[in-house]
Amino acid sequence: MEQTEKYTILDPISIQGLLGDLFRARDNVTGRTVALRVVREEVAGDPARRAALLADARKAREVSHPHIAALFDVGEQDGFLYLAHEYVPGQTLAALLDKGSLDPEAALDLALQIAEALACVHRHGLVYRTLSAASVIVNPRDQAKLLDVGLAGWTTAGHLRLGVAPQVAEGQERRDEDHERAASRPGAYVSPEEVLGESAVARSDLFSLGVLLFQMVTGHLPFEGGSDSATAFKILHATPPAPSTLNPAVPPGFDAAVAGLLRKTVEMRPHDAGAVIDQLRRLRHVAGTAHEAPREESRWTFWRRLGGRGSGRRGASGARR
Repeated sequence: MEQTEKYTILDPISIQGLLGDLFRARDNVTGRTVALRVVREEVAGDPARRAALLADARKAREVSHPHIAALFDVGEQDGFLYLAHEYVPGQTLAALLDKGSLDPEAALDLALQIAEALACVHRHGLVYRTLSAASVIVNPRDQAKLLDVGLAGWTTAGHLRLGVAPQVAEGQERRDEDHERAASRPGAYVSPEEVLGESAVARSDLFSLGVLLFQMVTGHLPFEGGSDSATAFKILHATPPAPSTLNPAVPPGFDAAVAGLLRKTVEMRPHDAGAVIDQLRRLRHVAGTAHEAPREESRWTFWRRLGGRGSGRRGASGARR
């Protein structure tokens, strides 16, 4: 598929994804660049799966937020079913964290943006379900963007997370070396209720946000094991160290905020994403007041990890999904 009437393929982003190949493409009508996913024939050619995908896509198109990569268009051309997503230049948060932890102010900025995106997702009656460092792209304007909102059931990450509970129940062991980026494998972000085989709810996303916030400031996951079952055991039973013991630069109140997000039971976590947003805003204010002088240096260091502005980095929209 080199060209369609509406889209011109520019170059590949991710090949052999679970839902289909992803390309950077040009919309010949609007002139904008998009991330064009060509749906695999196994899905597009199966009437039941096709109908289910289109139903999920219709819901996803209704979700619009500055920190969500939008789904612009769903259609068929030249016999191919496609999904045209917003193309997001930049790097995944997973790639950024490969280089080490973030400055607490930068981490709080990103966490606040992600929480605002989750609040939008939840207002639409959806659960994101696959929040991880690999599902967030940071663009050159310091913006976090969630990928594939509403499509968790169709992504590789979504299927890997759904497989955690059965594997743990059956005593199966998928070790770190079996995943290309062990530090951000989907199972590390799964909530306790999902580990137990229960359905994810909005506050399950908040648990995953707590994992990500811990990881951003410490450079480590709060629950790390040599296999999914070992990690799952820690998610259910272990209490991670306070982030301040690994990064003394975190502001007062940070440890309590993370601990609240990582509560083992749903009812003990913040009531909704709005409550988390308020808490993160207070923490960001405290952090900014305490470190006003070095703020510019911190942000420069943050962006140096991405190679600097205007460096011609290839966008990673959907690349790890």
